[in-house]
Amino acid sequence: MKNKLIFTFSKYVTFGLKFILALYIAKYLSPAGFAVYGFAQLVSLYISFMHFGVPLSIHAMLSTAKAEKEAEIKTYVSEGFWLMVSAGFVYCIIGSIIVIANPSLFDKFEFYKYGVLSVVIGVNLILVQYFSNVYQVYGQYIRIALNELVSILLLFSVVFLFNDNPSTLLNTILWVSALTSVINMAFFVYRAPFKLTLSFRTDVVRRLIKLGIPMLVATVGFYLITISVRSIASYKYSLHEIGLFTFALNISNSVMMGLNAISWTFYSTILANTCGDVEEAHLYVQKVNRIFNFALCVTIFVGIVFFPILFYFLPEYKEFYNGIAILLLSQIFMSASFGYNSLLVAQGKQNSMALISFVTLAFAAILSILVCALELPFVYQTMVILLSMFFYSAQQCYAGAKVCKKNFFGVLFGEVFNYKILIPVVVWLVVILSGLNFLLGIAATLLFFILSYKDIIYFFALLKSYRK
Repeated sequence: MKNKLIFTFSKYVTFGLKFILALYIAKYLSPAGFAVYGFAQLVSLYISFMHFGVPLSIHAMLSTAKAEKEAEIKTYVSEGFWLMVSAGFVYCIIGSIIVIANPSLFDKFEFYKYGVLSVVIGVNLILVQYFSNVYQVYGQYIRIALNELVSILLLFSVVFLFNDNPSTLLNTILWVSALTSVINMAFFVYRAPFKLTLSFRTDVVRRLIKLGIPMLVATVGFYLITISVRSIASYKYSLHEIGLFTFALNISNSVMMGLNAISWTFYSTILANTCGDVEEAHLYVQKVNRIFNFALCVTIFVGIVFFPILFYFLPEYKEFYNGIAILLLSQIFMSASFGYNSLLVAQGKQNSMALISFVTLAFAAILSILVCALELPFVYQTMVILLSMFFYSAQQCYAGAKVCKKNFFGVLFGEVFNYKILIPVVVWLVVILSGLNFLLGIAATLLFFILSYKDIIYFFALLKSYRK
């Protein structure tokens, strides 16, 4: 538990540094430059998801392994690693060929200059995900935290040394991000708690991929939705608008890093407690949802209240505050079903989760195309994301209720999106979209705390018990 608490604290430090770093990059690049940077990030994100779900499957297998199978499953780490390395090498070759053969491809975003670097960064993200998931099961939280901290500090040094020229700054950021892969591998391979042997058993690889692909599709729902909307919108809107949108997404993602750190730290424990008897699993999920959703709403509502302060530092992004606020609210709709997401993974319902993600992805793409066709303002693309997030979580609640043999509406509006969450969210949406007095939103936040007084007591009692 001590290591987990240290790791959680370090993740909050990392979250703070990443947030500040994003603000400085946005300030020095301007919205148009940030759009180019965002597109490079988008390419890296696409590549980082092309790992066949192996980091997720190896994590799940190690977390839920029975004692008699534990030694055998530990040997799978090498097979998964070499599969990731092989895939990464292929992606780099294909990426280089595409950039060389099509120099005018995505020239609006200077893809000819940054395409290969973006692919390399994406491959590095794959390997970092793989080792982070393995080390998390082994309880090696500090090594994961140090790896992240060193990478961020390197990027900070780049921002402060090269901020006089936006083009040079962007180029250096991407080069340093690509070169950190060497540092990442050194951190993870040195004195690893597992052996990396030159073995490549096809039966193991097939098993990892068979389990991993549904888990991949199921667990990256938020990113699939946001990058699909970003991709569609990139063809329609100006660099300035895309830069504002990218900034808003970076802000909303940064805010969630702290909570994601906690959920990820305890993810193995949650899986272990929800893979057995369904009735007991459901009781555990209710506890997880109660704790996580309270912390989630506190983070989002307080964030929306205080984010206008940022625009004294970044006045050129002020015009897109409404978009940032809507994306923050969408995080509530996306993450509130975290407990049922974990339950479905632990109960082996990855195929159902994959179908949910595909359906939601299609839903988001259709709405995004419709917004573009109607030539609506860019802020409506954030509403597409919000509606898609709610649709995604509702489907997860339906699948979870079916597994637990509970009433769907009782789960959706009783456990997950109860009145304590829905009332403040609806009020904030009305304030944002209609331009009503900002004080009404602050009143909605205060109302949340009043309605959640029992959760506040429960939350602090739980923290006190952990300190003991």
